[in-house]
Amino acid sequence: MNRFLTSLVLVIICNLSYSQIAIDLKAGTNASTVNNYFGKFTPHNYVVLPLIGVVLRKQISTKWDFVPELLFNGEGYIKPASDFNGQNTNIKSTGYYLNIPINFRYNIKLSDSNKLFIAAGIYGSKSTSNKYYSYSSTGGIIAIPSRSPDVGFNIGIGLRMNKATIALNYSLGVLYWYQSYNPYSYDYSLKQYNRYLSLYFAWQLWGK
Repeated sequence: MNRFLTSLVLVIICNLSYSQIAIDLKAGTNASTVNNYFGKFTPHNYVVLPLIGVVLRKQISTKWDFVPELLFNGEGYIKPASDFNGQNTNIKSTGYYLNIPINFRYNIKLSDSNKLFIAAGIYGSKSTSNKYYSYSSTGGIIAIPSRSPDVGFNIGIGLRMNKATIALNYSLGVLYWYQSYNPYSYDYSLKQYNRYLSLYFAWQLWGK
């Protein structure tokens, strides 16, 4: 799957003309959590993890850009203190993903060098390992199979100032990240879906 995602990015790049193309280096933070879409809504606390990646921007008109990215980012959640097997404990679960967002940006010109943009699109991600890890406040570590790949939708807003970009992006998964269960009733219906809010800074390395 990692080879497929990398090949997809290379195909996109090779099929774009070299005119009006720019490459940015991107870094920031990912505040992520999980929740149930169906049945009982059970939000969990956000966990903040890093993200880093490369952004390709292809201008397709005076107002629109095509923007595929290749990212490495952390995802997870913190479950508030609860009574689990007789112990009051906090659970923190984290994992790292290779992530390919593909977005379209609509640019609003503020000046010759400054643009406000709104972005929307899809993403696909693949876990870099077969498991994510849960850390409890009692010191226990649990390795659980991760849900991978994950796909979902992106929406964001940002400001481009000459070669610098600062932006906020929200992503919502449509495949459940993992399936939990109630140890007392053996209810496996609690499907947890990923969602995360990213704040990032990007700097143009090459292009127009």
